[in-house]
Amino acid sequence: MDIERLSTVNKLNVKSKEVKQYKQNELKEMFEDEKERVEDYKNKHFLDILAQLKDELKLDKKELQERLEDPVIIEKIKNNTLTNEDKETISNRQYEVDRMENFVSLYGSGEKNDIWLAYNKDEVIDDSVYPKYIQNNIKLLNIQPDKVGEYETILTDNHKITNHFRIVKFFFKEESDILEKLELKKDYSCKKGASSDFKIIFLKKVLKELGVEEYSLDPDCSNISHDKSEKLLDEYRVVFTDRNKKKKISFENEKEAQQLIVKMYKNIFGADIIKSKKSTKTTDNGVKSITYYNLNMEQIALSQELYAEGGKRKCAYDSQMKLYSKIVY
Repeated sequence: MDIERLSTVNKLNVKSKEVKQYKQNELKEMFEDEKERVEDYKNKHFLDILAQLKDELKLDKKELQERLEDPVIIEKIKNNTLTNEDKETISNRQYEVDRMENFVSLYGSGEKNDIWLAYNKDEVIDDSVYPKYIQNNIKLLNIQPDKVGEYETILTDNHKITNHFRIVKFFFKEESDILEKLELKKDYSCKKGASSDFKIIFLKKVLKELGVEEYSLDPDCSNISHDKSEKLLDEYRVVFTDRNKKKKISFENEKEAQQLIVKMYKNIFGADIIKSKKSTKTTDNGVKSITYYNLNMEQIALSQELYAEGGKRKCAYDSQMKLYSKIVY
């Protein structure tokens, strides 16, 4: 490369970094501004709907009390002759009271079962100044509007979101769920080798065959026969479309097996899933360079948090919407 061309490339790289930094700073300001706007939105409508919730709770308590004070019911309780229908009616009334008390106590608290932002979040997000792709990512990950700033790194990177969902599949979902999805795909028989789901299934198989413990990258090759190693290697080349046969690798060698495992992890989940540290070791033949590999547990923990929190909010949102809609409308 000549000097003039090299200079142009360097200038472009510098400019690219400047633009990237500018965008990051712009997004940080945006996240801060939106945090304030969400709080304003909550404060604007908060007291009106809280009053409606309290009125509904009073009504539920009144209906329960009236039911319990019904002379017929009192007599049945005294004589221990309550029918199953009577018991179910009282139980349902008590359940409504307990649920409304829970709504009121959590309303606007920001806790997992707080339905305030769960109900209003789409409106809040759609009215935000975020670019459309960030709005879509917030909804995709089921993040509450007032929690958006905590996940700005992943929200601004679609590749990280893709890797997040793959991490969830691999670490936090049952293998049977992935297999069922693969079976339902019409193109399963002809394109399964190119699927990230199939790569996940194969990686799980390799880890099991090599006795790799959960969240570890250290294989035990002592029980792998040559034939088994060759079969796994053939499968690996098909699933990961690796046609490089010049480099001799084997699942019988622990160092080579670990390098293949690391390569598969990076291919499926992105390079950030692996942390590496170089060191040296003194041997009889001199100083030897060693690379230690570990899973990026911070990234896995972030995906676990997003998956757990999003799922819990979705569950609370779905189960409570019917009653909440009745109150609001």
